[in-house]
Amino acid sequence: MELMDSSLHDFYILVHKAQNRMDEDILGFIAHEILAALSYCNAMNVIHLDVKPKNVLLNRKGEVKLCDFGESRFLKG
Repeated sequence: MELMDSSLHDFYILVHKAQNRMDEDILGFIAHEILAALSYCNAMNVIHLDVKPKNVLLNRKGEVKLCDFGESRFLKG
């Protein structure tokens, strides 16, 4: 299992305690990466049914990953 630094939920709380807002460029990058991950899941015929900030993981290298596929399902092809 891979170690990630934070969830999007925890990162959001940390940023708001320090700055009171999150930079739009960071939010855009995170949104793009989430959509790319969901697009990949769709290409593999998997649907993630529990997308929420606590299931989006971030690390200091700028990687964004989805987790908790316990509620995911395979699409019938």
